[in-house]
Amino acid sequence: MKNVFYFFIFSFLSFKVNSEGIRDYKYYQMDYSERYAVYVKKSDPCINVEALNKGTVKRFCEMGDSELNLEKDALSIYVSRPIIIGPFLNFIVAAPWNEQKCRIDLDKNTVTCEPTGK
Repeated sequence: MKNVFYFFIFSFLSFKVNSEGIRDYKYYQMDYSERYAVYVKKSDPCINVEALNKGTVKRFCEMGDSELNLEKDALSIYVSRPIIIGPFLNFIVAAPWNEQKCRIDLDKNTVTCEPTGK
């Protein structure tokens, strides 16, 4: 009986620790071939790229040469209009002083940005 009690306690604890639902994400998308998943969690403003076939996750906070950092500037900048097209994630980093059009190459794990002029 004691073992059954411990089983239920550990099962409950592991469920609570590992339970992560759709409400924990601001954005989630997979590419058409299901090689990559791209997401932004509510608890982390950086963009995460998960290579599903490799089981690796790369976190992008610094936006190339733009000097914008999604983590450090989280209160005043954010990711807008993300979309996966082929091997790229295209998106806007909305910043009141320096909006950028950015692209992450999902295969090479690189990010490039250019000013939008807005």
